[in-house]
Amino acid sequence: MARRHAPRLRLLAAACAVLGGCVGPTRAPTSPPAGGVAITISPLALPEISRAVYTLTIVNAGGDTVVTRQLDSQVYGAPSGSLSYVAPCDADRNDNVVTVTVDALYSGPTGATLVPADAWVDPGSITRTVTCRADADVAVTFDITVMRAAQQGFFDIAVDLDDVFCSAKLDCDTAHAFPGFATDTTVVLALVCTAGPDTATTLYLDDLDVTCGAATASVDPAAGPGQLAVGDGISGAADIIDAAAVYRGQEQLSGAARYWNVAIALADGAAGCTLHTEGTVSPTPLAGYTTAADAVYPYIDWTVPLTDAGGVAVCGSHPLGGTGAAAGVSIGYTTAGPLTFDHEHPLAGPPPPAFAASLVAAWPGDFTPEDTVGASDGALQGTATFAPGRACGAFSFDGAGDVAIATPPPLGGTVAIEAWVRRADVAPTETIEVIAGRWGSVSTGTGSYVISLRQGPSGIYPELEISTTGSNYVIAADTAHVIPNATWAYVAGTFDGQAARLYVDGALVATTPLVGALASPASSPFTIGAVRDTTTRAWFRGLVSDVRVYSDALTDAEILANYQAGLALPAACPGVDPSAGLVAYWPADGDPLDAVGATDATPVGSVGYVSSPWCQAWDFPSSPVTYLTLGDAPAVSLTSEITVSAWVRFLGPGPATASNLYISLLSNWDEINTGGAGYSLALLPADATHYHPAFSVSSTGFDSHGAGTATDLVNGVWTHVVGVYDGAEVVLYVDGVRVGSSPFVASVYDPPSVTIEINAIARAGGTVHSMVGQIDEMRVFDLGLDAATVAALYTSELAGRPCP
Repeated sequence: MARRHAPRLRLLAAACAVLGGCVGPTRAPTSPPAGGVAITISPLALPEISRAVYTLTIVNAGGDTVVTRQLDSQVYGAPSGSLSYVAPCDADRNDNVVTVTVDALYSGPTGATLVPADAWVDPGSITRTVTCRADADVAVTFDITVMRAAQQGFFDIAVDLDDVFCSAKLDCDTAHAFPGFATDTTVVLALVCTAGPDTATTLYLDDLDVTCGAATASVDPAAGPGQLAVGDGISGAADIIDAAAVYRGQEQLSGAARYWNVAIALADGAAGCTLHTEGTVSPTPLAGYTTAADAVYPYIDWTVPLTDAGGVAVCGSHPLGGTGAAAGVSIGYTTAGPLTFDHEHPLAGPPPPAFAASLVAAWPGDFTPEDTVGASDGALQGTATFAPGRACGAFSFDGAGDVAIATPPPLGGTVAIEAWVRRADVAPTETIEVIAGRWGSVSTGTGSYVISLRQGPSGIYPELEISTTGSNYVIAADTAHVIPNATWAYVAGTFDGQAARLYVDGALVATTPLVGALASPASSPFTIGAVRDTTTRAWFRGLVSDVRVYSDALTDAEILANYQAGLALPAACPGVDPSAGLVAYWPADGDPLDAVGATDATPVGSVGYVSSPWCQAWDFPSSPVTYLTLGDAPAVSLTSEITVSAWVRFLGPGPATASNLYISLLSNWDEINTGGAGYSLALLPADATHYHPAFSVSSTGFDSHGAGTATDLVNGVWTHVVGVYDGAEVVLYVDGVRVGSSPFVASVYDPPSVTIEINAIARAGGTVHSMVGQIDEMRVFDLGLDAATVAALYTSELAGRPCP
């Protein structure tokens, strides 16, 4: 996520000596009466902003304009956007009103590129009232924080607030009832902010007021967490709000997003209703929950009509900055004075929810099958592996593997189980695909508890199976609740001794009565991705992550809290730095330069540049042979550990490449001498037009070992390819997934007379073989990256990046 600093404009007190001249009583009599305003605007904190234009206006008590002037930071200040200016004011007709407006922002090295007006939020006219003196300049303080639209955000539109990313929205859901209430309309308000890893952020929010005609009911967002009732966090007029729920906390993720979510069950028949509240965020706590008196500070205003005069819902999805029917959540500025908010959420690290004490097992799937809270470690079986997931990693299943847990989680007579799933976009081959649980036989229904996906008449839907002592079992399912392929969904099930309950994306979708205690047959092991039935395995196909088992049956509100807590994604795996060990990086943004070191490349032939998801990429045409050379390049002549990564868009072999010879993406490989080879991230031919990736290393004596895959690159599609040697094995990853490996323990040979090349490998006779296509974001590390770091690298680059 790109980080931007908000422009901060400061008109500060300044002594005469600092400003280089004050206007005193010796002013010419034709000027306004003696006195002045000393103005200083500090450098803008946005790195890309290099110029700002402001308008300054001073009006005396009689309404006469003393001065109005447009001030350009390139004329009165520095390229950074700062400026200093002394303006006259009227000491005989006090008080004077000083007004500043931000007219325009510019970027670029010369300040020539206008930042579009819709890319930042204009705070409007900012005024201060001052009493001018005839014998001195009077300092006027403006502290302006300008909110600016960001490239990426958590929900809908992100804005940048003094190095804090925020997003806000309000949604009305008329399709799903609030848990436990037959209401037609559920209103969900969300505020999410982050100041980055390990950085405190404080949220502020007023009571949520729902006004219907002359009556108002309010929700206290400091109540809870969890579901609220009338008289307990809900106050005011009756027959407006049936129930509410409040969830606030801090995502334990890289980026540390702080959130405040409030759900309201609007009473049926509540007519002519509008919701209103205001909130903001600060990187440091606000004294008395109040913005500074001399500051122009942004806040978020929620004013959303909910129902019409007949009680029919008129609200929908209202993102921050929405317009038309989606309007209602907007940005305001404290230009009329400071604001005091009702509630503060410091979020220094909230205590875990009370129900977390019943968590007995958790398998995040972050490139290990270990149980992170208990003693129920798993083991990969068959073809089960890991892949990049929602956040960090996930278990990856292709229909022939699972995770076996020899020691099932310890339970009594009740249970809750949850998981995030993303079924592969393939046709089902089995009626049931098991997500996770403890079940012995699909055919006889013997087991304990399991959540699965089942093929139904309308598509694939989730189900929960529960078995009690005495081999009684039931299924809780909603055949109409279809989960699309290739889409992440949250599936949970509970059993409290009275009923089995199934949840999808935090909402209760099915309840089946069953009285008794949960069964615990010795023949039913716990598995993820299948069951251990000898006749029907019910293999899952796709990704599963964050499997958790609780010894208590969680409530509706607790399930919803878990779902909402899982919505915000981390930037990478916890504790993983995908830039560690980076020794060379070629962004290919219009040049062949190394962005982190001195290993610049030299083009050979007609190497071009084309647009890519990462700004630009090297383009290698069909004719003539084109590549880049790095020379001897000591920084990447590695012999102990190495990782090479690149995004590749393969279009075919080059004109001089024989159909039976491979193409090297990055090569320090000696094909001519017999002393050894080196290393090479390459494409191997399946036939004249189909190639698949491989990574090879060799020690002295041409003892070569490689890792590859039989899956060809798809022509014209960007693919992430990574080769790793960590001193113990050679590993190949494609799109973040480990696809091949080979053991190897030796030093990698560094050929003394070979130039390191990109998109080429020199062969005997001087023939050079290359590909037609594009290469981008090529990196070399002096470490053998592990699976979690490769996944973090892949996911961090997947969304692309803007041009610098």
